[in-house]
Amino acid sequence: MAENVLSTETAETSWGDVHVMMGKPGESGAMSTTLEDLGSIDAEGLSFETTDGAVYQLKDINGKLIDELRQEPDLAINFTLLKPSEATRGKFWDTEVSGTGNDRKQRVKSLITQEKYSLKLANPSVTGSETFEAPCCLVTMKPAYSSQKGFTAECTARLLKGQAGYLFDFGVVAAAV
Repeated sequence: MAENVLSTETAETSWGDVHVMMGKPGESGAMSTTLEDLGSIDAEGLSFETTDGAVYQLKDINGKLIDELRQEPDLAINFTLLKPSEATRGKFWDTEVSGTGNDRKQRVKSLITQEKYSLKLANPSVTGSETFEAPCCLVTMKPAYSSQKGFTAECTARLLKGQAGYLFDFGVVAAAV
C-alpha cells in the first residue's frame, strides 16, 4: 500500500501552471466530483486573504483580562481570470445572450449570484504536488480591463463551512492512470 505523501514529507510545490477549477457541491455539501477549469489565471493574480474574526474580551474593573473568545477568521481566495469566457461570465453573473454572429451580445443584468461552488486549486501537470480543495464557496466576479491584458475578471471565492462541516482540504495531484 502506497503511503500518503502529505503524512511523511512535504508534497511537490504546486507552482507554475496552477488551475482554478469549480463545480456544484455534491450531496450534503461534499466536494464536487465534476470540476470545470475556469481557464487561464494571471501569473501574479492568485492570493489568499485571511481576515481575523471578532475578538471578545472580558476585563475586570482594573483592566485585567479575565476571559477571551475568538471567532473563526474569514478566508478568501482572490484570482484574476484572463479572457473570461461567455460561459464563465454566465456562471457568476445574471446574464442573457441575444443575437447571432457579429450581432451577438451578452447582456449583464446583475453582478451577483447566490450560487455556491466547490473550488480546487491544482497544477495537474506536477504529479504529487499539493492541491487546495474547498467544498463550499461563494464566488464574486468583477469586470476589469488593462491595456496589457485586455478584459479580465477579478474573482473572490469566500470559503464557507457549509453542510460538509469543514473549510478545506490539502491533497496531492494523483498520477495519471
